[in-house]
Amino acid sequence: LPEIPYADYTAAEHTAFAIMAALAHRERTGEGQFIDVSQSETLTSTIPEAILDWSVNGRVADRMGNADDAMSPHGCYPCKGRDRWIAIAVGSDAEWQGLCGALGKEEWLRDARFADGVGRVAHRAALDALVGAATSGWEQGRLQAALQGAGVPAGAVLDGKGLLFDEHLIERGFYEVAGHEEITGMPPLPYTSRPWRFSETPGGVRWAAPTLGRDNGFVLGEMLGMPGADVGALEREGAIGREPAGGGRTRVVDVEENFAPGVMERLGLGYEELRGINPRLVMVSVSNFGQTGPYRDYKAADIVHYALGGLMYIIGSADREPLKHALRQTQFKAGTNAATAALIGWHYARHTGQGQHVDVSIQECVAAALRDTTSLYTYAGSIRGRQPAHTGDMPRSPVATADGYIVPIHFGGAVDWDAAADFLGAPELRDARFGTAESRADNAEGLQAALEAGMLRWRKFELMREAHKRRGHIYGVVHSPAEALASEQYEARGYFAELEHPAFGRARYPGAPFVMSGTPWQAAAAPGLGEHNREVYCGRLGLSLDELGALAAAGVV
Repeated sequence: LPEIPYADYTAAEHTAFAIMAALAHRERTGEGQFIDVSQSETLTSTIPEAILDWSVNGRVADRMGNADDAMSPHGCYPCKGRDRWIAIAVGSDAEWQGLCGALGKEEWLRDARFADGVGRVAHRAALDALVGAATSGWEQGRLQAALQGAGVPAGAVLDGKGLLFDEHLIERGFYEVAGHEEITGMPPLPYTSRPWRFSETPGGVRWAAPTLGRDNGFVLGEMLGMPGADVGALEREGAIGREPAGGGRTRVVDVEENFAPGVMERLGLGYEELRGINPRLVMVSVSNFGQTGPYRDYKAADIVHYALGGLMYIIGSADREPLKHALRQTQFKAGTNAATAALIGWHYARHTGQGQHVDVSIQECVAAALRDTTSLYTYAGSIRGRQPAHTGDMPRSPVATADGYIVPIHFGGAVDWDAAADFLGAPELRDARFGTAESRADNAEGLQAALEAGMLRWRKFELMREAHKRRGHIYGVVHSPAEALASEQYEARGYFAELEHPAFGRARYPGAPFVMSGTPWQAAAAPGLGEHNREVYCGRLGLSLDELGALAAAGVV
C-alpha cells in the first residue's frame, strides 16, 4: 500500500462534489441537507467493472499487477540508474511500430508472436522481458521523449523530487510557494496546487497550513456559537489545541493562467467562440496533461498518469517495480474533480452572470493527492519510496489468513507486542529476537513469518471483528467483488442498486458514493448509443428531426 491515505483523498474528492451539489440544491430551493459519505463506498464506486463482472458473469478477475487484459506491452520497465522506471502502454499496431522504431528493435516487427494485439497479449511475459532489457540502457527522461515522439503513450515514473522539478508542472504553475507563520521558523516552500484551473477565478493558496488551534475562535465561536470563555476553558484543559503566540497568516501571489488553443478551438467550438453565444457558459476541458505546457500533446493511458503523477513510485514493494492500482482509477479521479469544478463554475456564474473555462489535467488530479510526497523533499531532502518487503513492524499491507487476506493497522503509538502475541495466539512473537525495535528491525523477516503464522490461525472476518473490539486495532478484510456485494454493511446502507439493463438483464450495480438527505440518488442503467440524440439535439440544441436524420445518415451521430 502507498504511504499516503489514498482512501482519504478519494472520499474528499467525492465530498467536495457532494457539497457543491448540495449548495446548488439550496440555491434553487432554500433547503439544506445532511450528506453522509462512506469512505469504503467511494472506493467501491471506482471499481464498477469488477463488481459487474461478478454480478453479471459470476466471474472474479485475477490480480494482474501492471498488466492489462487488452494492451501489451503494458507495464513498468527499468531504466538506467537506481530505481528508475518508465511506464509504457501500447494499445494499437501504430503504437507498437512506434515503440519498435524508438527502441531500435525493428526485428520485433518481424516476430510472428507479436504480429497483432492478440498475439502481443498472449505472449505478454516474453514481450515484457524483451522490452525491459531494451529500456534498461536508457535514461528515463530521454526515453520518455523518444517514445512520445514516436506516438507511444509513455511516462517516467517520477519520485517526489522528479515530480517537484517536472518541467510540465512547473510551466503550468502547478506548484505555489506559500509562506509560513513566523513561529514555525520555516522558509517559504512550494506546495501542490488544485487539480483544476478557472479562467476567471484562478484562486490560489492564500496561506500555509494553520498552526494547532489557530481557528478555534472562528469555528467554535463564530460558526457554532460557543462563548469565548468556554473556548478558552477547553484550550486550558487541553481538550482542544491552543494557537502558539506570534501566529499570523502569510499571503502568497495569485496564479496567472494561459489557455493555449486545442482541438475544440480548431473545430470552432473553443471557449471564446462559445461564450460569445452564452456568456454564462461553464466549459470544462479534461485532458491528459491540461491545455498548456510541454506535455500538452503527449499520449497517455492510466498507467502513464500514475507514473507522471508521482503515485506509482510509492506503490508496491521496494524490491520490485512500482505498481498502479487496478482498473482505471485516474479516470474516476479526473471525472470527480471535473464534476466539482463544473459546479463551482456554475455557482460563480449564477451569482455573477459570468461563465468561465475550467482546465482539468489528469496528471495534476493524481499529483494533487499525494499529501507530503513533494513537501517531504522540500522539507528534508528525503524521497518517499515503496515499502520494504519486511519492515520489522506491524505490516501495512495484506497478510494471509486461513481464508483470505487482511490488512492489520495499529494506531495510537507503538505496537504492544505482548498484547499482539496474546490477541493473535502467536506466542512466538514473544521471542527475544523481537524484544526491542532494533532487534525487530534486525530480524524483520522472522517477525513477518511469526505474524503470518499467527494470522493464518484466524478466519479473516472473525479476526477483523475481534480486532475492532480493541483500541487502536484497525483491521480490514480484503474483499473480493463477491464479498463486497454480500457485505452486511453495504446491505444495511442500501448501497448497491439493482437495475434492469436491456442487453444484460437484471444486475446489481455500485450505488451512490454518498447519501444526500434532500436529494437522494436516482440510479438508472447506462444509455445505449444514440438513445438521447433526439432529447439533446432537438430538445436542447433546437435541431429539426430532418436535420438530426441527416447527421445520423452521414455517420456524424
